[in-house]
Amino acid sequence: MVGLIVNTQPGVPQNVVINTVFDHLLVSPVERGLPDVLELLYIFSTTSPLSCQTNQIIFTRLEQILSSGAGDLEPVVWASVYKFSRTAPADCALLPVVNECAVTPFNETRVCSGVDSSAAQQCLNEGRVCGFSIAAHACAPVLNVSVEYLVTLLNSHLSDDDMSSAESWKLFLTRVSHLLDIALEQLSSQVQDRLISHCN
Repeated sequence: MVGLIVNTQPGVPQNVVINTVFDHLLVSPVERGLPDVLELLYIFSTTSPLSCQTNQIIFTRLEQILSSGAGDLEPVVWASVYKFSRTAPADCALLPVVNECAVTPFNETRVCSGVDSSAAQQCLNEGRVCGFSIAAHACAPVLNVSVEYLVTLLNSHLSDDDMSSAESWKLFLTRVSHLLDIALEQLSSQVQDRLISHCN
């Protein structure tokens, strides 16, 4: 499947080939291996960058999966959105992935240009929450955080004047999307507890 996507077929438009592959996979995404195809396609793109057109078609199909209800595939699809945004050509205008909310497109190269995340990375490696911006966290090479870390970080930055851009927040939240549901539930619970305590 990956070979069909990345290799131009003589006489057949590339968009037809890619869309046909996705149509086939989406008949039964898990059984037909959509998550594996996306992961292998990303690995391929890290050594042989995909064309802008190929990236745009992939983003369009990922957008369609999310907007039609991704279910259990949602974390996989969001992870793919993040990964392919990293390997797409810098001058490629990727289509934003949308759902029912307003969308903030982001380009990691632009977001992280001039951002020094080395000190933030050191804190992350040690599991400490430090006073770095969301942009510094978003651009850290390895963003492997726990739910507890994420809740503490969100608590801190939502109550502070963090001047990170909307793009920085989008990049950060995309990278931690697999933890976001649980983290937001815990954050909501903490806010409710504080409100109850304040009222009492």
